[in-house]
Amino acid sequence: MRKTYINAILFCLSLILGFLIISLYDSSKNVLDDDNITERRISLLRKEIDKADIEKRSLYDNINTLKSEIGDLEELLEKSKKGFEDLENELKNYKVLSGGFDVNGPGIIININGSSEDGGYFGSIDIVNGYYNILSIISYLNSAGAEAISINDQRFTSYTEIVPVNNYLNINGKQVVAPIEIKAIGDKRTLESAVNFPSGILEQMKYMGFEIEVIESDNIKINGLGNIKEFKHAIPFDSEDTE
Repeated sequence: MRKTYINAILFCLSLILGFLIISLYDSSKNVLDDDNITERRISLLRKEIDKADIEKRSLYDNINTLKSEIGDLEELLEKSKKGFEDLENELKNYKVLSGGFDVNGPGIIININGSSEDGGYFGSIDIVNGYYNILSIISYLNSAGAEAISINDQRFTSYTEIVPVNNYLNINGKQVVAPIEIKAIGDKRTLESAVNFPSGILEQMKYMGFEIEVIESDNIKINGLGNIKEFKHAIPFDSEDTE
């Protein structure tokens, strides 16, 4: 009887121990499963981080590329502005050289008339007596860097015709009589020194009986030609293209 009772107790204890072992096994399995899940999550997070890092580097590369392209565009724009300014200045120079446009600037005014006593050689009776003197003055002014010249408001260019006719001069097809007013735009001091020096052209003309006055001005206006010369035979070309 006693032996049976002991066996029963041992059996119960064995059952309890078995349940405990099974419970511990299940708990350890759950813990291990949780660890595996955590590792997988960490692995996935690492992959996401690596992917984000690659995308970030790609974005940085794109930003640097865009910065470089913007820099190139800004440089191109600056060159375009410079080229436009150069073309604008070149066009302005051509406008002045053509003589077809009104211009203004600093320079000198030379007033020439015959002697108040006897009419000199250049009175309104015979203006052609001063023909070669006027040409000499124009030549001196051009040599001194005059950028625009007019004679009695007739624009003078390299194609201007000055023809003596009876008692007047024909300039650009217009009759010009005394008194003569020559305007020249350029450096005032240089222009004045070029024509008004000891034994120079103006002093010689004064000796001949002309009344001459030279005025410096900061704002001289010279009108453009009414008709610009048309070129029929001379055609511009790039010499590099013909090589």
